Amino acid sequence: MAGFEPATPTSRTDRVWPNLDILKLGAESGLNLSSYGYVGFGGYKFYDFEILFRHLGIRDMTSIEGDRSIVARCEFNKPFSFIEIKSNTFSRFIGRATFNNPMVGWLDFDSPISRDIVDDVLAVGAKVPVGSFIFVTIDAEGLRVQPLRQRLADLREELQAFALNPSSTDVEFEGFPLYADRVLWAALKAALARRRDGDFVPLMRVFYKDSTLMLTVGGCLCETNVANDLRRRMQQEFPFLLPRGRRVTPYTIPLSNFSVRERHLLDAAVTSRAISRCNQKILSGIGITKDMVGDYKRLLRFVPKYFETYL
Repeated sequence: MAGFEPATPTSRTDRVWPNLDILKLGAESGLNLSSYGYVGFGGYKFYDFEILFRHLGIRDMTSIEGDRSIVARCEFNKPFSFIEIKSNTFSRFIGRATFNNPMVGWLDFDSPISRDIVDDVLAVGAKVPVGSFIFVTIDAEGLRVQPLRQRLADLREELQAFALNPSSTDVEFEGFPLYADRVLWAALKAALARRRDGDFVPLMRVFYKDSTLMLTVGGCLCETNVANDLRRRMQQEFPFLLPRGRRVTPYTIPLSNFSVRERHLLDAAVTSRAISRCNQKILSGIGITKDMVGDYKRLLRFVPKYFETYL
């Protein structure tokens, strides 16, 4: 029996894909996702690959592994024979790759923003067919310990046009994640929004806490009629995944580390028209605040799908 449990802070290989419901909205908008390819960084656990096959039927799958010392372990642990493992950096892979069908790509980097990452995003955006989804994850912190002037100079030299005129606030520890978000989002928009053969649909810009603060951005390039329908569905289902109106900073997904019993109570609370006084008292008594209930309601379909377990 398959089930889903919420993620807790852990290593990159234990992070699993949070975007299944976004793809399901794409399917509801008319995209035949079972015919898609998937490119990801599966490591030796392949959680995201299992989820996408079991729930969307994707079989054309490629895992990029830059660490040659674990390739044999990856081959041993891959759950399906149709997963192809490429022992290469993503930069070299995308430079040679061709795609006959639309794809879902998750560039799950565990490093901070860099020119190499920007170039990888631009390269994949130039190659993917219309209908494709691209998600990119980076370490939102990773700031080098250097004098302020040197940090500014290094960013401008490395990122060039994508440095976006960084300020001294941007290179302070507290401000750097928002700066990294601006740079990565600019790269994704440059990769997809400038293409004339499809419409760019922004899907997500979110922070979440892993062993460090992580940032994920995502978008889709699709035909106009699909784009319009997908935008409408995203606005209805997940309006918080993108900065809108006066909110200019990305949403931070709260940690969802509840026990099974607590989740049963929360499920009853957030799916009822009104929380009963009894449930409200129990939740309050165990330290679950109204804000936590509100976050859980917002993320009910989204956060629990972080990793799959089997009994």
